[in-house]
Amino acid sequence: MTNIRDGVLVWSRLTRRSRDIASTLGITLYHIGDRPPYLRAWRETARLFSSLGKDACIILQLPPGPAVYRATRIYPRPELICDAHTGMFHYRDLKDYVLNRPFIGSMKKCEHVLVHNPESRELLLQKLGGDTTVHIVYDPLPQEYNTVKPRDTPEEDFIILPVAWEADENIKVAVEAFIRLVSQNQGSNVSLVITGNYMKNKRLYKKLTRLIEKHRLADRILFTGYIGYGEYLWYIKNSVLTIALTNWEYTILSVVWEAALFDRPILYPSTRTLVNLLGDVDHGFLKYSVDDSISLEEALKRALNNREYVSGIGRAMGRKLRNLSLQSMKHLSSLCRQ
Repeated sequence: MTNIRDGVLVWSRLTRRSRDIASTLGITLYHIGDRPPYLRAWRETARLFSSLGKDACIILQLPPGPAVYRATRIYPRPELICDAHTGMFHYRDLKDYVLNRPFIGSMKKCEHVLVHNPESRELLLQKLGGDTTVHIVYDPLPQEYNTVKPRDTPEEDFIILPVAWEADENIKVAVEAFIRLVSQNQGSNVSLVITGNYMKNKRLYKKLTRLIEKHRLADRILFTGYIGYGEYLWYIKNSVLTIALTNWEYTILSVVWEAALFDRPILYPSTRTLVNLLGDVDHGFLKYSVDDSISLEEALKRALNNREYVSGIGRAMGRKLRNLSLQSMKHLSSLCRQ
């Protein structure tokens, strides 16, 4: 039986993975909402570990790197399972490097290290050496998924493009592909719904709205802005197709697991990580080239012209991904109980 003091410890931003792991395993979510230089988190982690004792198990969410450095230098301490998100070992900018590279060796002092896909495991083992135990633990399925119909929804069928308006998401490529699709009289009576808080990138949002207005497609392309998770899942559940958008390797987007809940087919970019995860289900039928609007347009045409076949792909994707997620959570639970 899991110790009631077991938990997931998060130093910085609280992600859905952290919440859902805690909920799935029935353990406590310990959140210290701090920012660099993490002075409060440094102190509060010591207090937390002192109260938990050495018999508890803590799943430590990383990055940031200072969290694993601090956690592994407290004695006595709980058993530590280090959940290493990509930014801990694959650096995309100077901030990633400075906050994480100096602390990567501290992961060797944890009882177990987790990564989110085989490609990440391969990369991390190159950095840590082959003597470190690194487990692949895929994301948990969303635990709170009551759907709520938003106030404004398309009257016709729609494709959903879930984005966080981050640097890895070339939203312009997706918008251009959809515009060309419509201009060629393809995808009739299909709209594009783009989620996420566009206020995070006002400059890009303005460019996109000007482009959409130029082609007179404001009634076919909807920006939801920030919406509640239940409303967001309503869009996923009721879409005819979900587009996964990233040009980064070593990452599996949360939308992949959300789409799996509802057997939604996923149009995915040709990163090695996503191709290895999904390619054996659809044999590349729903794959498109990274940052290539023509390739994405062709993938959209294939999907919309073969809806019954694509619906079957969605069911197969859902079965595979749900099974991977459930197996991962069982494995993680067993690690906590060792």
